[in-house]
Amino acid sequence: NAAVLYCFRTIVDADIPMNAGCLEPIDIVLPDGTIWDGLRALRKDASGYDLKQLFIGSKGTLGIITKACLRLHPLQPVDQSMFGALTDLSRLMDLFAMVRDIGGDALTAFELLPGAGVRRVPEVKPAIQPPLITQADWCVLIRFSGREAEEVQSRLLHLFERASDAALLSDAVVSQSVAQEQNLWHLRDEIPPEKLYDGKLIKWDVSLPISRLTEFIPRAEQLVLEMCPEGKFYAFGHVGDGNLHTMAFPGMPDGPQAEALCAQLYQRMDALIWSMGGSICAEHGVGIENVKRLTGQKSATELQLMHSIKSLLDPNAMMNPGKVVDV
Repeated sequence: NAAVLYCFRTIVDADIPMNAGCLEPIDIVLPDGTIWDGLRALRKDASGYDLKQLFIGSKGTLGIITKACLRLHPLQPVDQSMFGALTDLSRLMDLFAMVRDIGGDALTAFELLPGAGVRRVPEVKPAIQPPLITQADWCVLIRFSGREAEEVQSRLLHLFERASDAALLSDAVVSQSVAQEQNLWHLRDEIPPEKLYDGKLIKWDVSLPISRLTEFIPRAEQLVLEMCPEGKFYAFGHVGDGNLHTMAFPGMPDGPQAEALCAQLYQRMDALIWSMGGSICAEHGVGIENVKRLTGQKSATELQLMHSIKSLLDPNAMMNPGKVVDV
């Protein structure tokens, strides 16, 4: 009676595109106290409106999720990663296509990391070793997972050879021990800039069509430096999800001038994201500060539908007021 271990695939640990919904049917308590039992674990159901989608991302404004049926994936006992220096950001999509071709279902992470952050982390956290001597503007951290160590390593080494031969990577290293694997992911965990730099920081949780990531990054950096000549642009993210955490350090002390500049920067960056078919709320939700900003992302029809749904299910605006919709 050997136990079978399972794990949840999360955005952090498995950021490749997956079939919509790790979250399957759910059980909801509505604002009037009615309980909707939607816990039907069906792979297909075209019997009407897919009501659970109303509550995903609603942040409790329409009801409270009390139960959820989750799709589970077998825990893979072997993880092995490759860290590489991109020859040029413009080759990122070529590399991503190659990684998916070689990795297939074994691909469980594809992270884009800024070279500035990769160099800064060991300075702040001396216990973390620099993976490469070679310096680059952008780096990638790729992980394959599986049940057989030889199969996982074989795929990674094949990727290493093909990516190098195609001049997609100027340098790369494949972890050869548990300690090396942990070092790579400790480095990734310390990449968020608030852990590395001081000063005022503003953020965007950007979602874009994957194919437009390499177009967005230089345009976003140019925008930041145009508005903040003494500032700093910073970004990292999950390539497989088209999710790029984008930041700017204005490079000026707090005060009315800085606040006005940040407000203008938010407006212009938001507009850039929307012009490329993106979203400013990729995985962290709307919250409070983004409610009014969403009027630029959503059409009048979308906003009216959202307000209508809110009014129908929660006419007294009791559920998490002020979130998601401006009521």
